Parts: sequence; structure tokens; C-alpha cells
Amino acid sequence: MKRFGLWLLAALFSFCVLGVAVSTATNSVFGKPDSLKESLAESTVYDSAAEGIIDQAVESMQKPKDGQAEPQQREDDLQLDPKIVDKVARKVVTPDKLQVYAEQIIDGTYNWLEGEVEQPDFNIDVSSIKKDIGNSLGDVAVERVEDLPACTFAQV
Repeated sequence: MKRFGLWLLAALFSFCVLGVAVSTATNSVFGKPDSLKESLAESTVYDSAAEGIIDQAVESMQKPKDGQAEPQQREDDLQLDPKIVDKVARKVVTPDKLQVYAEQIIDGTYNWLEGEVEQPDFNIDVSSIKKDIGNSLGDVAVERVEDLPACTFAQV
């Protein structure tokens, strides 16, 4: 009985030491928003997320929507080449932008967790994303027009 009790106490002690180590490491990473931001910035999470978003955007241009055999197109629908979508997405969806948005979410969430605000508070300005998409599509259109051959006098 003494051996069993000693074994049980040794196991419990080991478990407690492990728990203290895990909670200390977790607190050092997640305890303050700055340490979490720094940890995320040092990792490649923003690069991976940007690449995943771009891949998903390109893939969604190539696959029909659920329940549809073929994407239904109207005559006035704009047709975008997946290569163009990839080019525009790479200009708009950058790891730096994702980092800014993630840090806004982290700050808003930590302010809520610390009781500074009643609800999580973060704002992501999507108007800048829309503007960047429009500008990038415009740049692609200009490049495409510049690559067209010049019209001959007979064609004019």
C-alpha cells in the first residue's frame, strides 16, 4: 500500500510539474497581446495564410459552384482568367496586410478579455481591399490593352 501511495504521489508530482511548465509557456505566449503578435510575426503563419487565400480564390474561379454541373454564365457576366485572379490576389492579399488585420483582431479581443470593453472590438477596413482590387484589375487591363497589336489603317 505504501509503494502504491508513493508511486501515485510521484505520478501526481510529475503531472503538476508538467502542468506548471505548460501553463507558464502558454502564459508567456498568450498572456499579453504583444507576445502573441511577436510569436505570430516570427512564424510563417501570415505567409501561409496569404498563399492559402490566393489558392482558394484561384480554385473557386475554376470549379463550378455546389449543385451546378457547369457555372451558369450570362452574356453580360465578366469572364476572368484564373491567371488574372492569381496576379491580382497576389498584389492585394499580402502577408503584411494579413498581419495588420490579425493584430487588430488580437488587440480588440484582448481589450474585451481584460474587461476594458463590453464586447470584442475590432474593425477591418474592407474599403481599402476593394480599392486595391479595383486598382489591380485596372493595371491588368492596361497591361492587356498595351499587349494588343496596333490596328492597321484598313482596320480603323
